[in-house]
Amino acid sequence: MAGIESAVLLRLGSGAALEEIRCVVDPAHASQLTRDEITAAVHYVRIALSPEQAKRFAADEAVLVVDHPRYAYAVELAPATKAALVEDW
Repeated sequence: MAGIESAVLLRLGSGAALEEIRCVVDPAHASQLTRDEITAAVHYVRIALSPEQAKRFAADEAVLVVDHPRYAYAVELAPATKAALVEDW
């Protein structure tokens, strides 16, 4: 699972309006997270949204995605989850 820390993204909207925002790995920790063949058990990543993207996040479909070659998963964020995240901004 090496490289998993760079394989998380957020999809906003759908169809022609679909936008994907890839996570940001803290540079101070990046060198400690992954070696060529192994990875740490816990990763902290951040998805930075512009003000316009934050508005879209609150109003549109939002899907959290992992697109690692060895693990793929996607889950639509529930309205309550999105509301809690919006509250933190």
